[in-house]
Amino acid sequence: MKNRILLFFVSALVVSLTNFCYAQKGPEEIVNQFFDSYKVSPSGAVDELLNSNTWMAENQGALNQVKTQLNNAVQLIGDYKGFEKISEVKKGESLVQLIYFVRYDRQPLRFVFLFYKPDDQWRIQNFLFDEKFLED
Repeated sequence: MKNRILLFFVSALVVSLTNFCYAQKGPEEIVNQFFDSYKVSPSGAVDELLNSNTWMAENQGALNQVKTQLNNAVQLIGDYKGFEKISEVKKGESLVQLIYFVRYDRQPLRFVFLFYKPDDQWRIQNFLFDEKFLED
């Protein structure tokens, strides 16, 4: 009897740990992963982010345009120095906007991420970057 109870608790623990390890990433974790990749390759980070939404990934023309604009901007503003979160706005349980700025030598860039959760997984819904900070 004790062995069955022990086996039950060990099984429950394994199932719990497995679910924990494979838990869906939230918007902030997705953005942190984006910036980890961004340090190495801004355009590669954009690919990873936008390819996670099949609807966005299908529009390769727009994806290439965003990557070109980002690469052009980065070349002009100096060395990457890090990133900081500016704000988080939740619209219900299924929509989250995260705003960050990325520090460079010459000036910062603002990054806006809009995440949508239509069912059980978060996905990028909209992404933009610009030099605007005081207009929000």
